[in-house]
Amino acid sequence: MDTVRARLAGLIEFVKQTALMQKRPALTVTQHNAFSVSEEKLRALPGVSLDVLESDEDEVWLRLERLHETRPPAPLSPLLALWIELKGTPQTEPALKLRVAREVLIGSGLLSEPELSRLTVVGIDISEDAPLDEWVNLEECLDAGEIRAQFKSYSQTAWRLWAAEEKLRRKSIELYAELFLLVQQMQGNLGDAQLELVWGLGVSTWEHPVVGVIHYPLISQLVELAINPDTMAIEVRPRAAQPRLEVDAYVAADIPGVGALATLAKDYFKKDQVAISPFNPSSYEPVIRSASSLLDAQGQFLPATVAEGDRSVPKAAEHLCVTDTWTLFARTRDSNLFIEDLGRFESAIEEIGELPPALQAILTEPSSVLEDVILPPFRGLSYVSGSQGGDAPGTKVHELYFPKPYNDEQVQIIQLLEMHDGVVVQGPPGTGKTHTIANVISHYLANGKRVLVTSMKDP
Repeated sequence: MDTVRARLAGLIEFVKQTALMQKRPALTVTQHNAFSVSEEKLRALPGVSLDVLESDEDEVWLRLERLHETRPPAPLSPLLALWIELKGTPQTEPALKLRVAREVLIGSGLLSEPELSRLTVVGIDISEDAPLDEWVNLEECLDAGEIRAQFKSYSQTAWRLWAAEEKLRRKSIELYAELFLLVQQMQGNLGDAQLELVWGLGVSTWEHPVVGVIHYPLISQLVELAINPDTMAIEVRPRAAQPRLEVDAYVAADIPGVGALATLAKDYFKKDQVAISPFNPSSYEPVIRSASSLLDAQGQFLPATVAEGDRSVPKAAEHLCVTDTWTLFARTRDSNLFIEDLGRFESAIEEIGELPPALQAILTEPSSVLEDVILPPFRGLSYVSGSQGGDAPGTKVHELYFPKPYNDEQVQIIQLLEMHDGVVVQGPPGTGKTHTIANVISHYLANGKRVLVTSMKDP
């Protein structure tokens, strides 16, 4: 039985690797153009909370608050406030106005009457039809020097500090808008996009000579995206799904160590341990550390340090570099359905005590001894081998349901299937194999059985 199970495991792995080789692998996270963001960028944003434990059963890996834009701080000097021009965006620096309306200066009450009398009035034609207004040039203002000094101090301190914080705040606002749209897409409200949100662990880089630049996480964990109805914050939680080893790019590059890494990862994640978490390196680090040597003899494992504040991923180089950083991205869901089906099939096989007889027949070496088997009789077919005994007392006579013409060999297929768990039928092209399959299917459907048909060709 152990040999049979080992052969089945090898067959499943072969089919899985063959499927991976046939599909175009994603080499970089940016290929998933629906959404992607790195750990380095997320950690720097305001309104982002990581590893939030609401309760023992509610684990929030990421929470993004709903922030709003803020305006630049008002100058402390009322005089500077009259002459400064603020655009309200952190990308546009403040500037001093070249002139201010005289009545604005008078209305401010900041200048005495003797000072106002010294101001030179300049006529400015705002438009062809507009009357001339009275304006005062900055150069004519007695406090021009003080205004410039106050402006310089304000620009280099209060405004610059606000601009640095506001740029990050508005990046958070942009990220919120992206994730909000993603929530709508994943709920099916916009278009037909079938997306899944993935938290990738162990982001690795490699400029491989065969497939090109690889910049992709080694492990992926499906996560769910939701909007908190009370705070409107967007929250990301892990889903109840097994983590997946992301080795498509390495399979495409024909890296021999993929099989060993897949076995190691499978055994590691099956152990009774703490669930995988990007904030608990011990839950996944042994896998990615091993990957650095199994996938490339000269590869290196480069754990980043949060304390140092550097969570960047090195540029792709000649050899594999594995980091312990993570990334969050959305990808098309159906790209891995077949691989996931194989994984579920593999898990189901491992859980059952004894393999079904038909499956054992496929994976067991055929006997070298030719046994004399008495074939069961079918009603009205005494001329077919094995049916002559249909008149013997106690012999069960079967019904044959072949809607198409048939011969002795086709009947013997049904007879052999009554006696064995599996039958192999061989025939050269044009000998009626498809015709025979149609008869066999009809026979079992007529007997109330279900038939699974697999074929390399659609007909």
